[in-house]
Amino acid sequence: MAKNKRLILVYKDMPNVKIDDKVSIVLTPQNYILKREKLPIKKEYQAKRVVGSIFDNVLDDMESYSFFIYKDLDEWIFIAYKIDEILTLLEEKNIPISQVQEVFFAQQFIKELSNPIDMGSVALINLNNIATVVSKMILPKESIYLDEINFKSKVKPVFLKQTNSKIDSTVTKMVSVSLIILAILYFVETQLVIKKGVGDSNIDEISSDYPALQSSYTRASVLSKYRKIDKIQRLKRDLLKSVFAISKKGVKLEKLNMSSTNYDIVLSLTNRSKDEVVKELKSKGLKVHSATSKEIILKGKL
Repeated sequence: MAKNKRLILVYKDMPNVKIDDKVSIVLTPQNYILKREKLPIKKEYQAKRVVGSIFDNVLDDMESYSFFIYKDLDEWIFIAYKIDEILTLLEEKNIPISQVQEVFFAQQFIKELSNPIDMGSVALINLNNIATVVSKMILPKESIYLDEINFKSKVKPVFLKQTNSKIDSTVTKMVSVSLIILAILYFVETQLVIKKGVGDSNIDEISSDYPALQSSYTRASVLSKYRKIDKIQRLKRDLLKSVFAISKKGVKLEKLNMSSTNYDIVLSLTNRSKDEVVKELKSKGLKVHSATSKEIILKGKL
């Protein structure tokens, strides 16, 4: 991030701003789609090759997307966004494109998002280490909101002048499905070499001894694994959507813990009946662990 450059959080309901000098902007999840994946790859160029399969069945094939990828500890962060959508929003908010030097994404500053940032009727929060936009109604009344961002981390920016070329997601998917399989097969082969105590000079020999790695059965097994990962991510997204939908007047979200296999949610009741809320939760497929006139606990497996 350039020194002394004004940093502006850009979102759909933001007031118009006056720009007199070069600025950097931070986009919220309103303008991008994010996925986190643990993959047996080390290099960014390898991650770029599999981006299509990561967003398979998530993006609209009729739209053109650009992608931003980076690694955070042991996970790869994949962000898909539409340039035209962002440019239109900047124009609506009187932010000249010529004055925007760097573009960042809220997820890049997740470690500093300790308090919710005020975005009008909604807020930007850190939810399970993901930058998320939620209604203020589901947040505790005593929440302390930040009116502006004060991020200081050194992160890699996107430059609008470099994002003119559109990436066809359909073509990318076709290429990346094959590449992700090859990446995983390479990982499997490497493990076989390590287990046999064989040096790098004999990798080709080991590979030839395991032709089954190239079989349709293996490819199907690999694809099945990633379909399972995608299924779990979809379940998490649907669960959060259901919880946020019911966390309205009379119901407040007190606790939300979610792992890769389980969820534990606590809702408090103020002026809604227990039976009414329990009925609504069950209609959404949520499992009620216990319920009282003041509190409902949801527990289940993903």
